[in-house]
Amino acid sequence: MLAPSPLNSIIPSFSIAGLIRREPGKRKVKMHNYTRCDAGIDYIFEPAQTDGLSYLTSQGRNIKQGDCILLGDTSNPRQYEVTGIDRYSNPSDMWIAALKPVGYKGLASKA
Repeated sequence: MLAPSPLNSIIPSFSIAGLIRREPGKRKVKMHNYTRCDAGIDYIFEPAQTDGLSYLTSQGRNIKQGDCILLGDTSNPRQYEVTGIDRYSNPSDMWIAALKPVGYKGLASKA
């Protein structure tokens, strides 16, 4: 039997097997929760038009294509996938993302 890895005490979910199976260049999809942000102040949401895509303009550096965004109020959030993103040059952390709706079962409650 192998001795426990010291990394397991620091990072409980650490797994060498997980690192080996991970494809190079693949990153984990992130969920960005905007349900507690103020529409019109923290972000601008443009509902879907004829192309079926909605658009979201906001600020922040960590949003990427393929990520998911939660919008609406916490009792009835809607989930969207970022299908494309363009960044503004000034301010440099501002972006506009094309969004497509995806199914969502609700926020997990901490009981």
